[in-house]
Amino acid sequence: MELTQEIIAKVENDLRRYPDWIVRLEVGGLGIPSRAIVTGGSSAPSTSSLVERDVELSDETKRKVMAIEMVYDRLHGKTKDIIDYRYFQSYNRNEVLRMLRISKRQFYYRRDMAIGSFARALGYIE
Repeated sequence: MELTQEIIAKVENDLRRYPDWIVRLEVGGLGIPSRAIVTGGSSAPSTSSLVERDVELSDETKRKVMAIEMVYDRLHGKTKDIIDYRYFQSYNRNEVLRMLRISKRQFYYRRDMAIGSFARALGYIE
């Protein structure tokens, strides 16, 4: 499967959310809302579904965090810097180009190679 714009967008979204996921995992349990939500047309609120939903989100978050960390640790040099500056520190593309002194072509080549690795680790492509 090839790296499409849709897959790139999914990976970029995950990479941008990664710093917040780390915080969420470190403060575990604080992400469960204190209000019960009425689900399934029932008149009684279902608190178990809140806990189950939080566990599912936590498991998915842990899986994605582990995948991102494993790929990130294998990156080197400017490729690693691009991911760090662009997605973890939220610099715009032009700032990254200026800081790393690279061309747009180099930026996109390195970014796409890294995004492909993240996409495979996250299960978006084979």
